[in-house]
Formats: sequence, structure tokens, C-alpha cells
Amino acid sequence: MGKAIFDWRRKLIFIEGVDIVDFSSMFHIKDYKYWLRKQLTLKIILIVSISLIILTAYYIVDGFSTTVSEFSTTTTQTSSQSGTEEDSTEQNNDEGSSEISHTQYENMIYKGGTLPLPFPEDYAILTSPFNPNRKHPISKVIRPHKGADIVGKRGTQILAVADGKVTVSSFDKGGYGNWVEIEHNINGKVIRTRYGHMRDTPLVKVGDIVIAGTVIGIQGQTGGATGEHLHFEVRIDGEAVNPLSYLIGKDTIETYKQW
Repeated sequence: MGKAIFDWRRKLIFIEGVDIVDFSSMFHIKDYKYWLRKQLTLKIILIVSISLIILTAYYIVDGFSTTVSEFSTTTTQTSSQSGTEEDSTEQNNDEGSSEISHTQYENMIYKGGTLPLPFPEDYAILTSPFNPNRKHPISKVIRPHKGADIVGKRGTQILAVADGKVTVSSFDKGGYGNWVEIEHNINGKVIRTRYGHMRDTPLVKVGDIVIAGTVIGIQGQTGGATGEHLHFEVRIDGEAVNPLSYLIGKDTIETYKQW
């Protein structure tokens, strides 16, 4: 065989008596294919990365715009609602100044007594009446039940039954739970009503002047309660009296039926 001459710059092999052989095709074809694959992979990764960045930026901007829009809408609605409630309160105060005990509102429902239901809807079930000798459902001890347990629809609002001033707005862990007491002057007589087991912190505070129909809380199960209901009391001269005689005009009613 003839003498071989290598041209490294041109990557060719010259052999005397033999055709020119491409040195790169013999020794570097695998490296070249690997380089092509590497470049293609890098380009794909770059394209995917840019696409993900663009999509992420789009969703962030879109979500931010939606949040701002919802916040603006909520703020507008809240402001509008607050204005409406203030106007309604001013109007009710004007209407209630002439007659305290029988201020009439669309959401006040009378069932035959001098006081309306403490609920805005015509729905109430007596689950436990006023009873000086009741066995407590939790402690199983004989203990006076100084009010009436009544149940409205789940999560219903609790209303003040007459105009008055809030004297208690508190939490009693083992008894009333979240509760409110309101002092009323009805026909020259001082009467206090109590509302127990509210779901959340009462919506009124001590010293607030309320009118019949004012929402003071939400029916709940806080304190010593086995289920969601309202514990409603009427007190005269500090002594608890049967509230049914004020709500329905009589002392007894069949339990566990709507009235």
C-alpha cells in the first residue's frame, strides 16, 4: 500500500494509489450526530421554557385583574348595602319613637302574644318549654329551665322582639354561649329579654339602642346546647317568667310542632 498522508486541517487522508478518504466521516460522525441531538434538545427546552413563562405571566395577570375586579365589585356592593342599612335604621327609629311596644315591621310576626317571634320567618318549633323542674339534657341534673328553647330554620337571624337598650352582650361557655340581654319599657313596665346560644359573636354591644326587628345575632349551638336553637327568656324584676305567654298568649304549647 502506498504512503498515507494526513491533512488534519481538511480532515482528509491522502493515500498513494487510493482514492481520497474523508477523515471526518470515519472518525467524527458519532460526535456530530450527538452534537445535532444536543442542539435540538436545547432548542426544544428553550421553546418550552419560553412558552411556560408566557402562559404563567398570562394567568398571573388575568388572575390579578379578576381579583381586582371582584374586590371592586364587593366594595361597591358593601358600600351600597351599608348606605341602605343606615337609611333603613334612621327610618325605623323615626317610626318607633311614637309607639314602643307594638312597632310594626314587615319581618315581625305575631302569634297571638304581646311580643312577636324573634325570627324573621313564620316558622318556629318549641323543643323545650319553660320548666322549673327540668332535667338538664347534658348534666342530667334537675335544674330550672328559665326560658323556652325554640328552633327556627337553620342559620336564621335572631331579632329583638321590642325596642330597648342592650344590657348584656357576652359569652358564657357552659350556659348561654353567645348571648344578649335587652331591657325594654313596655306599657310602663320594665321587661328584659334574653337570647342564648347564638352561633357567632352577637351583632350588638352593651349600650346599643335597638328597635323591634333589629338583627342581633344568628341562631346557633354555643354554650350548653345539644343542638342548634334559640334559648329565649323574659324576665320581670329579675325573675324569669314563662315566655310563651308573651309570644303566643298562653303558657303551654305542644312541643316539636311548628307554631
